[in-house]
Amino acid sequence: MSHTIIEEVVQHEKCSCCGMCAAVCPQKRLTVRETDFGEFFPHADKEKPCPDSCRLCLSLCPSAHRASPATLRTHQTFVGAVSQESERLKAPSGGFATALLCRLLEEQKINAAIVLTPTTERPWFKRRIATTADEILQSRGSVYHVIKNDDVLREILDGPERQYAIVALPCLAKAIRLAQAVLPKLQKRIRYVFSLTCGGCNTLHVPDLLTVMLGDRQAEMRYRSKQNAKNALDFSITLPNAPKSSSIKMLGPFGFLWGNHIGRLIACRYCTDVFAECADAVFMDAWLPEYIPDIRGTSLAISRSAELSEMFAAMFQDGTLQGGTISPDKVHESQASLVEERQLHCQIFTALESQKSRGWGISPSPEHRWGKRSIAFHSDMRNLFRYYSHRLARNPNWYSRFYVIRLFWLIFLSLVRHRLLKKTLQSLRFLRKKG
Repeated sequence: MSHTIIEEVVQHEKCSCCGMCAAVCPQKRLTVRETDFGEFFPHADKEKPCPDSCRLCLSLCPSAHRASPATLRTHQTFVGAVSQESERLKAPSGGFATALLCRLLEEQKINAAIVLTPTTERPWFKRRIATTADEILQSRGSVYHVIKNDDVLREILDGPERQYAIVALPCLAKAIRLAQAVLPKLQKRIRYVFSLTCGGCNTLHVPDLLTVMLGDRQAEMRYRSKQNAKNALDFSITLPNAPKSSSIKMLGPFGFLWGNHIGRLIACRYCTDVFAECADAVFMDAWLPEYIPDIRGTSLAISRSAELSEMFAAMFQDGTLQGGTISPDKVHESQASLVEERQLHCQIFTALESQKSRGWGISPSPEHRWGKRSIAFHSDMRNLFRYYSHRLARNPNWYSRFYVIRLFWLIFLSLVRHRLLKKTLQSLRFLRKKG
């Protein structure tokens, strides 16, 4: 019987890349490394034995504890944006998360915030311990690919005594809660866990492709630029500090990849935790008809404690935020299609995994037949993106952009071969309508 996270999770490619196992390993046996497929998976040092009695890594692995509540757990829900127009335009949506972090720091409820900041080299974003409001403001933005977390988690445990707030995806939020249950120091130091709603996370091969398309590998990348937007959905991927400004519409090539789950982590197939049920507060875009036309973006927030609800109310009252409360049903409505898709996919892929362990059989279910074709398609895409990233994206040259055209053509042919083109055409019609 296997006892390690490598055997039970990583070897089955179900790691969510949260990095918690490597950060807390008592034997310092685990290190996070990038795989050939652009994932940050833990790697075990074979020279450092793991005691049979130690199952710490598995006890706090979110992929080993998949079950997530199906209900939307709330204390209070809010809608709106930061009142200052210039700050709202710099935020990915309405700026709620950044404003709350700054307020917590101002009121000395925390000493530092764990945020993501852009860099000029792979993986283009890194975890940062922000100790001032300016550092928090510089880190605002959205990230749609995997990031190393183990270094900053280790710093929280081994560094100076501080009260932290951390912004994480649902899988990392869950790992933190599981770790806090067995590590008192982590329980004491991480005071707030905030999260964003999640539709899945991409491997590093996706930003590899995007930076080649943008034409600069040594510039900061931003996923959510509102420049020249027609509505709140019409944002762009940009390199704001590059000598030659360029952009890619999120509802264009990136939307094509996102809609077909190309470059998505395998672990995301089995996750239904859209609303980060382990987080103290959750933030998302207000994808509702009444807010989408506003190109400045609007935030929705779920507060799960009276303390945070009171802080939101105070910020509305003093003019830091504009907006107010909203029905939880409207919050769920804003993400309803994503929730439905994640639940359906989890059901299909979990059933296929169970069927595979017993030996493949012919399933009469159309959903299961689609699931098998989807697995085959994404296996092809993983190998294709691995070749692309290693041969061209990491060593770009004058014909790299021509190869991008060839890559998208191969993706199209693979969709045809696996009989998945109908869904793609539906997605393209949606993108054309929205764009």
